[in-house]
Amino acid sequence: MMQTYTLLHFDEGSRYPCVIQSCRPWDESLTKIVTASEVKVLCYWESKKTSTLLALHVSSGGLPPHLRVLPLPKEMNTSEYEKFEGEHRRCLENKKAIVIKLTDIVELLLTPVFSTQDGQKIPVFWGYVLHSGVATSVTSMLDNSRMAIIFDLDETLLVANSASTLESKIEATKKNRTSKIIELETLLETSDGQGEEVEKLRLAEKASRVEEELLLADLKMLRQFSATNTVDYKGKTYTCNFEPVTFEDGKQSSRPVIRLENLFFTRIKPDVRETSMVVRPRPYWEDLRAYLAGEIDNKRRFDVYVCTAAERQYALEVWRLLDTKGTVINEAYRSRRLVNVSGGRKKLILRSLAITEAPLRVYGGKAGGEV
Repeated sequence: MMQTYTLLHFDEGSRYPCVIQSCRPWDESLTKIVTASEVKVLCYWESKKTSTLLALHVSSGGLPPHLRVLPLPKEMNTSEYEKFEGEHRRCLENKKAIVIKLTDIVELLLTPVFSTQDGQKIPVFWGYVLHSGVATSVTSMLDNSRMAIIFDLDETLLVANSASTLESKIEATKKNRTSKIIELETLLETSDGQGEEVEKLRLAEKASRVEEELLLADLKMLRQFSATNTVDYKGKTYTCNFEPVTFEDGKQSSRPVIRLENLFFTRIKPDVRETSMVVRPRPYWEDLRAYLAGEIDNKRRFDVYVCTAAERQYALEVWRLLDTKGTVINEAYRSRRLVNVSGGRKKLILRSLAITEAPLRVYGGKAGGEV
């Protein structure tokens, strides 16, 4: 166990001597800060309902703290011990933690707890190293009894295609079907036409044929929509509605949209017909949407975020089609809750929840003062 002596520096009138003991291995940034002659306190962090200990414990994934901060023994300096004790008491009563900045995106948060030493209860701070904003996000979930849930779009909630992607998929499906037919014919030449492998190939060829027919039907309808803003579907001709849309830069326009049963047609760039898309939500999306929106039993259980590698205007539009009334993600939050990860970047939870950009917040007076 590593141990160091330092001063918690709140302001010019508040420097508390303390002992810092390691509970887990320290990295370079933490070691540099806590082994200095003074540890500068940046601000307080507040949890409105949940105890700071619970919030930080959950934020750390249930791991133990990185360190603990103890006062110097009372017999060494009663006055300094009582100052430390007073700071500890105020943090405990007001559900506040002490924030120490380690890097631009990482903080050390000190939450008040009690420990027993030689039969005496002493004030102690447990220190958790977290990304800036993680504790606030977790506390919001705990306070509101809502869990954050992150969805991808394509192939998860929906399947969307342009004319060019449909053409590519049709070509690939044809090649796959041809391959299965050749494999089946070759196998039939050396068998009696029975057996598990023959049946698998027959089913695979049939599935490819059905898929090709569906893709061709979608391509036919999409070409019609692109050319005429109409679609023939199940014996009826449907004409588009021009739905108003506000872009992120504040500009307003309207998109031609046709909404059928579990099938949408839209145009990402309203004036460019080549950007027409056919969108098929996954089965039972409407049931899932109602549950996420809390419409089943009037109780919202989730805050929904979307993380996708797709182009942003496309992503915003297809989510608008899925959640037109903003019952899952309020329209005011849609731009922030929908995160695009482009250029081969990884999809990260912190980025998806907009945590990595979250600033530090100061609550309730200056650090070291009465709170």
